[in-house]
Amino acid sequence: MQFICYRGVPGMGRTVAIPSDDNYYYVLVRQLFYWQHAYENCLRMNGTLASVESRDMLTQLLLVMGENKDEPVEHIWVSGRLNMTKDPNTELVTYLWLNPVNGKRLPDPKTDGEHLYGIYMPPWLDEEFSMDNPCLNLDRQDHLNGLVYGMSCDTPQYSICIIEKTGHKPMENAIEASEIPSGQHGIEP
Repeated sequence: MQFICYRGVPGMGRTVAIPSDDNYYYVLVRQLFYWQHAYENCLRMNGTLASVESRDMLTQLLLVMGENKDEPVEHIWVSGRLNMTKDPNTELVTYLWLNPVNGKRLPDPKTDGEHLYGIYMPPWLDEEFSMDNPCLNLDRQDHLNGLVYGMSCDTPQYSICIIEKTGHKPMENAIEASEIPSGQHGIEP
């Protein structure tokens, strides 16, 4: 069997296309950030921390996490914070997951039951909500199956920023965002 080998020329790297769909670019930030720093980093990139508000969005995130040539990413921060309210009259405590980007409530089985007709509900881990774990995390279970749950906000992990398409690719901003000195907003891996 014949074959040809060659050595790549330094500095002649291939341009890697940024994953996208019709509306967004999906930028995997391979720097360990706490949830708040991941959120702020996406804003600096003129985007937002990815959300799980639709099945299509969840599928895109799982594809970006799994089809990474270096190594698949198993956990990322997503846009969701747990909000706790307490009724002063009844002492009843209510937990609601909110997307801080748009203020929308994220449906969950504890609040909404298992079935909401016409409303997408992301796949939740069956656990009690707690203010000890108020930041939303997405785990990649396998190729197209994910699981969301609350996690401590000071857990360093990767994130995906979504950037709305406006006619230009976010490559320059993405590179700058990934080069933030770790002492300022990131955590060394």
